[in-house]
Amino acid sequence: MTAAERRKKYLVEKKFQMKPVYIIAGAFLLIILIIEWQIYSFLNTVLPFIALSDTKAEIMRFGILLMAQLFVIFLLITVLIVIHLHRFVGPLGRLSKEMEQMVDSNNYHLLTLRKKDTLKSLVESINKLIEKLMR
Repeated sequence: MTAAERRKKYLVEKKFQMKPVYIIAGAFLLIILIIEWQIYSFLNTVLPFIALSDTKAEIMRFGILLMAQLFVIFLLITVLIVIHLHRFVGPLGRLSKEMEQMVDSNNYHLLTLRKKDTLKSLVESINKLIEKLMR
């Protein structure tokens, strides 16, 4: 089975998996844009009153560096959110689809998770229920 086939088999709707990522990333992006706009407005307000061109250039470099650092922080937070949510939201669709197939086919089996998925306690509880049904 190729990676694309495995992905197609186990993934549910991408919209369902990625919706929390879009919401959180959008909120962080909005916050960073507001902060960067305030920094830009502040620099434009203060810098015309500075007479020395060397100082003005240094302050502008600092402002640009600060904006770049905020953007890098935003990217890192987004990547961490995607990784964390994939471990949580990723298995939900596959598990629900697998349970529906068990009910339809009346062929019960224990559910499994990947090593890094975070729903271990929930799946253990569901597996106890499935074991009772199989008796």
